[in-house]
Amino acid sequence: MHYVFGLGIGYLVAHAPDPLPIFLTLLAIVALHEALHYVACRLLGLRTLCFAAKRTLFGIAIGLVVEYDDPKRFAIATLAPQIITVALLCLAPLDSTAIVLALAHLLVSGYDLAKVVETVKNGMWREGG
Repeated sequence: MHYVFGLGIGYLVAHAPDPLPIFLTLLAIVALHEALHYVACRLLGLRTLCFAAKRTLFGIAIGLVVEYDDPKRFAIATLAPQIITVALLCLAPLDSTAIVLALAHLLVSGYDLAKVVETVKNGMWREGG
């Protein structure tokens, strides 16, 4: 799940001179992020069950629910959207806003990163082949 409009991003949007472009850009990044998860899952043969959205303490959480038996393929599909962070950082020399967007993307990717760390930490990485 990704905390789309959590504390940090909510603050960024609320304190911007014109929050609508920031809001729409972040929404587009999250949509692209989820689309990349979906494409990676399909390419890796992972079964995607559904998209889920719910309100949480930190904002709105959205995510793709995936069924997997191979932790390595799960980790690859989970980390695939980090190409967005890499692309934004490559744009940073041209526009400093890209750095802020890259950090925002990392922020909404926190759950993904935690799931990969949990998978490795629990030894499921070795069990998956």
